[in-house]
Amino acid sequence: MAIDYRVIAADASRLDEVEPLWKAMVEHHRMLTENQLPVRTGDEAWRRRRDAYDAWLSSGQAWLLLAVAGTPQDQAAIGYAVVRLTGPAQTWDLGEPVGMLESLAVAGHARGNGVGTRLIDAARELLRARGVGFWSVTFVAGNAGAARLYERNGFRPFCKELLGPV
Repeated sequence: MAIDYRVIAADASRLDEVEPLWKAMVEHHRMLTENQLPVRTGDEAWRRRRDAYDAWLSSGQAWLLLAVAGTPQDQAAIGYAVVRLTGPAQTWDLGEPVGMLESLAVAGHARGNGVGTRLIDAARELLRARGVGFWSVTFVAGNAGAARLYERNGFRPFCKELLGPV
């Protein structure tokens, strides 16, 4: 079933609207890793991420994009993206600054309606307007759906990060 929605730029005053989307993503990570890696509780993960979002947004170097459904008076967030600027790469000549798609989450009932792609498009345009030439995204290795979405939108494998216990 198609959902009528639009993507808007939002400020930190709307961060609480993304909390359930973030927590659902944390649970998705727990499922993807099959409890092979320690995953924080949704509440603890959100507290930490909300603090990071707050700092990034207040720096003027990050942006919150919301996919909202409903009327302007009664909007519900069905997806969001946070994109930010990072410093230049030391080895790679990617320009200054480089963009980072920090988070992208879409509510389960809204998936398959192009919400993720529209959020990526909005983030890309925001970065282009600021002269950014390259951006990156990180996702859990077992998340095949995320890999397909990002590759459909122009991202290609770049570096491989491995994780292991000490």
